[in-house]
Amino acid sequence: MPEMVINGINIEIGDHKTVLEVCRGAGIAIPTLCYHPALEAYGACRLCVVEIIAGGKPGLAASCVLPAVGGLSIDTASPRVLRARKMIVQLLLGICPQAEVLQNLAAELGIDQRVFPSKEDKNCVLCGLCVRACKTIGNKALGFAFRGPERKVGVPFDEQSEECIGCQACVNVCPVNNIKSEQRNDKWIIKNWSTELTLQKCAGCGQYFAPTPYVDKLNRQYSNKEFRVELCDHCKQAHFAAQLLSGCK
Repeated sequence: MPEMVINGINIEIGDHKTVLEVCRGAGIAIPTLCYHPALEAYGACRLCVVEIIAGGKPGLAASCVLPAVGGLSIDTASPRVLRARKMIVQLLLGICPQAEVLQNLAAELGIDQRVFPSKEDKNCVLCGLCVRACKTIGNKALGFAFRGPERKVGVPFDEQSEECIGCQACVNVCPVNNIKSEQRNDKWIIKNWSTELTLQKCAGCGQYFAPTPYVDKLNRQYSNKEFRVELCDHCKQAHFAAQLLSGCK
């Protein structure tokens, strides 16, 4: 079984593809913002940097996109790594000072003051998780716009997108809780994207449970399967429980 050296300890790579996966499998904590196990790695935030000691080009590398190969030796908390992480967190705090995840990271790294105050505090760190989640799980409604300090995430022309299906993947993956959504009567509203979608009633209990475009997509995906997309989660559980009980008789 191929092994790599992490912080001076030989660790088997196993089925893991990246250094970050190997570290997490071994219980070694590495902070991330733009990484999610269900999405393709992006390497944008650079918080997960490690220092390559041997077996590769020496220097810092983002562990989420660094292939795990036998003979590779890395340090996850060298002075160089910690300096880089502190600088990244300080820069991100300058953009998004109210983000709890950044405040917690700052406390862990011993950062006790805001070094890079910006002219305008924002609520987005541009990690790109919502864009990738929308592409992978949703309907490619989100994207980046502009460059430099004007760069932002949104829907085209900041108007209601016909592509948004209300799957809420963007809401669920945002590490700084910037994307806000709420239900108002029979509507589901995603405030950031100026999107308002009609909710569908559960065929079982009659309660509103999901945006109609999302249910329509699930119907197309599972048209030949026993998935019961017309039911809310509670009624799905009751339906499958009844099936299991009937099969036991």
